[in-house]
Amino acid sequence: MKKKYFILLLLLWFSVCIPGCKTSNKLSFTDIEKITVTDGLQYKWGDCGGSGAGLPDWSCIESPGWQDYDVSNHPPNPDGNNFIWFRKRLPEKGIAGGTMFVGKKTCKKTFEVWLGWNPVYKAGKSDSSVRNEYFFNQFHIIDLPEDFAGKTIYIRVNSNDPAKIGLFKDIYLLPGSKIFKLLIAHSLVHIFLGMAFIVNGLVAILIFLFFKERNMKQVLFFGMMSMLGGLQIVTSSTFVQHMIPDKMLLYYIEGASLLLFPAALWALIASTVDRNFTIFFKRLCQIQIGLFFGAMLADLLQIKSVFLFMPIIHSVMVVGVLSLLYIAATQISRDNMEARVHALGGVIYGLLGLTDLLHSMKILSFTEQAVSHWGLAAYTISIYVIIVMRFEKNRKTRVEYAAQLKDYSKTLEIKVHERTKKLNKSLETEKLANIKVMDS
Repeated sequence: MKKKYFILLLLLWFSVCIPGCKTSNKLSFTDIEKITVTDGLQYKWGDCGGSGAGLPDWSCIESPGWQDYDVSNHPPNPDGNNFIWFRKRLPEKGIAGGTMFVGKKTCKKTFEVWLGWNPVYKAGKSDSSVRNEYFFNQFHIIDLPEDFAGKTIYIRVNSNDPAKIGLFKDIYLLPGSKIFKLLIAHSLVHIFLGMAFIVNGLVAILIFLFFKERNMKQVLFFGMMSMLGGLQIVTSSTFVQHMIPDKMLLYYIEGASLLLFPAALWALIASTVDRNFTIFFKRLCQIQIGLFFGAMLADLLQIKSVFLFMPIIHSVMVVGVLSLLYIAATQISRDNMEARVHALGGVIYGLLGLTDLLHSMKILSFTEQAVSHWGLAAYTISIYVIIVMRFEKNRKTRVEYAAQLKDYSKTLEIKVHERTKKLNKSLETEKLANIKVMDS
């Protein structure tokens, strides 16, 4: 019977969740006046360095050898160069704004932007930094000087991997105000949802701190899970990524939340499931914490980026989420309503989380829209529903106890009254008997 429910849940995921998630997470520039920088772009292989102080040799750059570049058809790199230059002369007129937008995964590894012969922007810490992969997964908003019209824009790309060198998506030039509004509209739901999780988590942690004597570990784990999930959602929003100037701070906040969120989730589940599964989820939690410290140490020692540990973390998460789905499937058929509600929240989170995980592992490729945060919202709501159900149950119990106490009080009052009446009658009889004795 349990296997039957587990298989039905997986079938539900394939039939309902996958077709329902065919949306895009990309910023749309369709209705905005813009210039596509990558149209009419030229490229040239080689570093052209050598003028000292990290400045390029412009006589080398301006020498012949430039060729037309097509984003959809990456040119071969016959000599295995680690550098490639791009250039385009911007038009004198017809430019609506001077803000350049470089989307996620447009330029792999590090790149620099020059206007004329003046540096404007650099993405990445150094040519050999393990953190450069992170900058490849971020978008870049570059404000050009006011006198940019009619000048030539240069982009120098550097990568230790010759296969990951070039521009792989279109780059746009448009008004900064339009980008700002677009980022807000694109990130509004994520910011509100993430902040709600963060506030919810902080409240839960404060409750745990103020009522430590009641052994409320579940509340602590729930608070940590909610706060880390909220940080993950907020830091992944395009608006927050743009507003935080210190990209390395963003790098570590996002990395830590991604690594520690599963640990808090497994700790919470370990404290709520049957004893048969408690040890299993405790081990998952311990593995996740070990991965966190190992990834952070490797990153600090410049061995490997935190985000390059994601395949291992995703594999552990898949095992945990499938186990969560199995447990949830076994609890849905129970007569206990709380167990059913908790199982329903676990099912929704498990299915949507599994969708995101398999997409991140490139097993599924039907959408770029993250959906696991909605699953986390459903799981959080299920916990609050259980809290409300328990509160209502306790309220009814208190009402019943109050009614019983009132009945007991009334019964006791009647009994006391009857007892007092009997005692008074007995005293009256005894008093009359004493009077008779004295008269005789």
